[in-house]
Amino acid sequence: MTVNETSALRGAIVRAMLVVCVSLLAPKAAAQEPQPAATPSYLQDRGTGVPTSMFGTYIRRGELILYPYVEYYRNRDMEYNPEEFGFTGSSDFRGRHCATEALFFLAYGLKENLAVEFETAMVRASLEKSRADFSALPGRIQESGLGDVEAQLRWRWRKEDAKRPELFSWSEVLFPHHRSKTLTGTSDWEVNTGRAALSAFFLEDLLAPIETPK
Repeated sequence: MTVNETSALRGAIVRAMLVVCVSLLAPKAAAQEPQPAATPSYLQDRGTGVPTSMFGTYIRRGELILYPYVEYYRNRDMEYNPEEFGFTGSSDFRGRHCATEALFFLAYGLKENLAVEFETAMVRASLEKSRADFSALPGRIQESGLGDVEAQLRWRWRKEDAKRPELFSWSEVLFPHHRSKTLTGTSDWEVNTGRAALSAFFLEDLLAPIETPK
């Protein structure tokens, strides 16, 4: 057998051994690969994430949500007091208030049942005082700058199952800043806590009580 024939035979044997190894290992690797668990029917509308403060938005461990948005609102009956703006007058009046906010929302899933949020805003707001207000307060006050700066910790302490709802709590902190700005600033620390229940329902669950027997 020549040298070339020996090399060709050796190469063929090596290739055959590789094919056999791959054929033996591939089924085993496929069997060991974890299969994703099927999502229960009561979680198909939202998945397995923790509820955030944004309506209909949920977050899972390791996920990051960045959500910029804009709000505009107008209130023709906003209660105010001239003393709040540094002017003499203890009576309450109602003026026209409007504001535009550019907000930035951030959330991150720390663990399977724990998430943290942060939200801040840039605000441009104005107030037109009441015609019944004869104080030295200017007829129109306008402020702009940093708006609410808040953080939340959201904790799910019981997952939903086929019989029981999901239970979760949250703690919210608003940070004080620009205390002299009544329309846009935050004068003091604000801390809020709450808890809620969440459960899926289906259309047939609502229609079942009103079905009439045949």
